[in-house]
Amino acid sequence: MTGTSTRPVALVTGAARGIGRSVAVECSRHGYDVVVNYSRSRDGAEITAAAAAELGAATLLCKADVADESAVLAMIGEIRERFGRLDALVNNADTTGPTPPPDPDGPSSAEGDRVAAETVRGAGPGTGRDDAQAKRA
Repeated sequence: MTGTSTRPVALVTGAARGIGRSVAVECSRHGYDVVVNYSRSRDGAEITAAAAAELGAATLLCKADVADESAVLAMIGEIRERFGRLDALVNNADTTGPTPPPDPDGPSSAEGDRVAAETVRGAGPGTGRDDAQAKRA
């Protein structure tokens, strides 16, 4: 079953805190229902969702590591089920490492691959795979 929403819907990745939280709240202030994506901090995501709901937004919490393609596709499926649409994406999720970095020569190739995966897969359907495959999720 596909849900329907008369309001536009925004997905904000990394919305449990910081800039992501601020963006999610601002989206709700401007008439959007909001999907609050998080990977570790459910408590933070719930705070974000509560702030958005206070402004009239319907919210959906989605735990998903945006570097994981199957998790992103499952999240898109949840959004489709709940709202029936997705109008805006704010690809805010990011990985942070220790400061200062342990290796003075820079991040390892595995760390670089992780950042690239978050950037590409986190951007959602149409960026890392074709739209037909994403729509089947």
